Amino acid sequence: MSLDKRFEGDLVAFGKGEMLTALTPIKGSAGYVAIEWVTETLQATKGASSFCPAPWWGRPCAGSPLSGSSVRCLPSH
Repeated sequence: MSLDKRFEGDLVAFGKGEMLTALTPIKGSAGYVAIEWVTETLQATKGASSFCPAPWWGRPCAGSPLSGSSVRCLPSH
């Protein structure tokens, strides 16, 4: 799935990205991974960032402490 975002206000930004999802027959068992490139302007300062949410599962995977979601910002300069 392609992502196209626009933010307006004090922060003006445009984001483009891709997302992959997975579902299983088990209720509540789903996940996604995505990456997004954002160009932004805040108080006349321009920049760019890449965001990559950590994989998210509807429930913890067997034997894994991972659950929930967190977002990581990849350095661009």
